[in-house]
Amino acid sequence: MSRGWGHKQRKVVERLAAAPWEDGLSLSALRPVLGPDRSNARRVIRSLLARGVVERYHDPETGEGRLRLGFWAHIAATMKRERYFDEPEPVEGTHEQWETHD
Repeated sequence: MSRGWGHKQRKVVERLAAAPWEDGLSLSALRPVLGPDRSNARRVIRSLLARGVVERYHDPETGEGRLRLGFWAHIAATMKRERYFDEPEPVEGTHEQWETHD
């Protein structure tokens, strides 16, 4: 397994980040990103599962196997999407105003 992220791994994560987390995506929905080679698709998915970026689950209604972002990858994607990584706004006031007097 390589240390870096491959092109297909990034594309799978981007596609899963765009999907609703509760629903995830089926492997057939990821086929355009993964390409026709099944062994390569399995290798990409297996590496993402091993890193904890993606988790596998079964849809209770259909029983179909699906993939979604792992919890922390989902949080990071949500924060990035909502721009929590932007520079914080400066706080107005002086240090003396914040001192507490006991």
